[in-house]
This record gives sequence, structure tokens and C-alpha cells, in this order.
Amino acid sequence: MKVVAVVPARAGSKGVPGKNKLVVGGKPLVGHIVSTARSVDTIDRLIISTEDPEIASIAEAYGAEVLYMRPSELAEDHVSIVDVMVHAVSELKRLGEEFDAVLSLQPTAPLLKKKTIEAALNIWRHTGCDSVFTVREVEHNHPYRVQSIDEEARVSPLFANGQSFLQRQDLPKFYSNSGGLYLRNRKLLENWGGKDFCL
Repeated sequence: MKVVAVVPARAGSKGVPGKNKLVVGGKPLVGHIVSTARSVDTIDRLIISTEDPEIASIAEAYGAEVLYMRPSELAEDHVSIVDVMVHAVSELKRLGEEFDAVLSLQPTAPLLKKKTIEAALNIWRHTGCDSVFTVREVEHNHPYRVQSIDEEARVSPLFANGQSFLQRQDLPKFYSNSGGLYLRNRKLLENWGGKDFCL
């Protein structure tokens, strides 16, 4: 099964302007994830998705291919990673590329390890699930302790199950998306709406 890795790296960032081009640990942020992806033998093709020629050039220098430029309207703050992946699938199809899945690798996860990428690919190949993504355990602001405040300043727990006073070690484990890696089947992205996720 053929996997195309896509590194989405837009130029705009309100939090840290130009973050994908910033040098961290001796190389641009986008260079870290491209270098890691290049070391994974089971990735068949590695491309950059960006609207910025400078980011494209940096990624290419580290081993990514520039097959297309992302439209500026898909590089805005409100655009989701799914929109970027769906666009990648559309462009790859337009170029006549054959592939089974798209693996999105975020430049903002420069410490993502080769073995984590390999594990995600193995899960996808051996389970039949349509998506794999990385998660991290919620250690602070546990959902059982989260409160909401209404218009009349009344506080209500998110979970009204009386468990908000459990000791930390007795709380059930919850996980949030870590944002470093998303792997999705081509068919899922062509007909977005699937809900079968593997962790």
C-alpha cells in the first residue's frame, strides 16, 4: 500500500510569525520533520504543501518534493488540516499519482520520532482502520474538573457524575490529539465523513 507524506507548512502564523522558517536546533522548523520523514522507508513519497515559495525551497533542500503550490485561501488561520489533506489528494489525483493514504506530518512537531511514524503506518497497514493519529494523555485540567459558567454566574461541572473530587491517581485517563501526525485513507479523504479512528 502506497503512502504519500504531506508536510503542511503555511507562511502565516499569528502566534509565532514565520515559524515554519525559524531556525531551531540548527535547521529551519520545517526541515526537522522533512528530515525525519526522509528516514522512514515505508513512506513512498514526501511532498510539501505550502503557498510560500521560500518554505517550498527550504523543504526541497531537505528532501521534500514540490509538486504543487497550495492556494492562498487554503493557508488562512481558519483552514483545517483536513481541508489541506483533501486538497493534497485532489492535486495528487490531478497529477496522476497512485497512492492509498496520505500521511500529514506537522512542522510544529519537530521532535516526532521515526519510530512513532513507523508505528502509525504499521497500525494502519495491519488493522484495516481508515485513520491513525497521535494523542497525548490529558494531565492538567482533567475533564472531570472542568467547569462552565452560565450567564447568571452559576458554575456547573462538565461531567455531572460526582467524580470531580477524585484523587489525581484515581481519575480515568483521557487523551487529546497531539497534532503531530495524521494518517488517512485516500477514499476517506475523497469522501470526507468517516469516523473510524485508530490511536
